[in-house]
Amino acid sequence: MPFLVTNKFRMFFQILVPLLFVVGAFFRDINHESLQAFVSQGPELCFIHRWTGLLCPGCGMTRAMISFFCFNLNLSFSYHPMGPLLGAFVIGLWGVSFYKASWPKALHWIYCKVREHTMALAIIVCAWGIYRNF
Repeated sequence: MPFLVTNKFRMFFQILVPLLFVVGAFFRDINHESLQAFVSQGPELCFIHRWTGLLCPGCGMTRAMISFFCFNLNLSFSYHPMGPLLGAFVIGLWGVSFYKASWPKALHWIYCKVREHTMALAIIVCAWGIYRNF
């Protein structure tokens, strides 16, 4: 196994995901414009965008995840098309985390699949970065 998954990490993950949904449910009643203003007024996190003015392939993912956990899938998709997919992946991994025997196996399976398809993922991410800037 290439990495060690501790019980503390698993328990932290089991608490974190429902907490994100509770916070998201609190902000769910905010209308679309208010949520968009709230999310987009945060600090500029991407140093590539700050230095070059170009959007990197990951720009917008934080806003997409915040919108996803606030139950606004359209806004999440508009910030980054992979935002809802990553959110669904986090929820699926959270569900697996309750089965102690399958948690390391699931993480190892994900690690192997990503390792197998690294070049394809890199090409897709680079293509997305080029598409969104030109």
